[in-house]
Amino acid sequence: MTQRIQLSFPEIDVSCGAVLLSDRAPRTCAAIWNSLPVEGKTVHGRWSGPEIFIFAEELQDLEQENGIHKAQPGDICYWMCPGGKYASAPERAVEVLLIYDTGAALCGPEGLPTFANLFAQVEGDWEPFRLAARAVRTGGTRVLRIERVKDHTL
Repeated sequence: MTQRIQLSFPEIDVSCGAVLLSDRAPRTCAAIWNSLPVEGKTVHGRWSGPEIFIFAEELQDLEQENGIHKAQPGDICYWMCPGGKYASAPERAVEVLLIYDTGAALCGPEGLPTFANLFAQVEGDWEPFRLAARAVRTGGTRVLRIERVKDHTL
């Protein structure tokens, strides 16, 4: 059975649907699915280009799976930095990120190249949502909610 999720900006009533890539990232998809709903304030990526993300510290640490560096519009990924003396950041960080336009190259702190687990892909017409995601860069943060689609009719 294909699992689908919905991403929404509740305060402006804009949403889009995505399909989980369970065949390519089974462990990541299972972990995400079992943790939903997830919600947080968006941050625009500083180093990666057209990317927004939310911190999702409640998600478990996951191994690299279906890792990508060059991301495409509509890619939804899990990224984790364990933190510590020899990591790219001193504290553990877990993010769920969305690429909203072309030209993204995933980078961590200080712009160092990194990889994220590609676990879902937006499907259907998502232009209103894409434009709302893009507006985070200049208009400021907004709440992003990610939840299961129950009836599978996006």
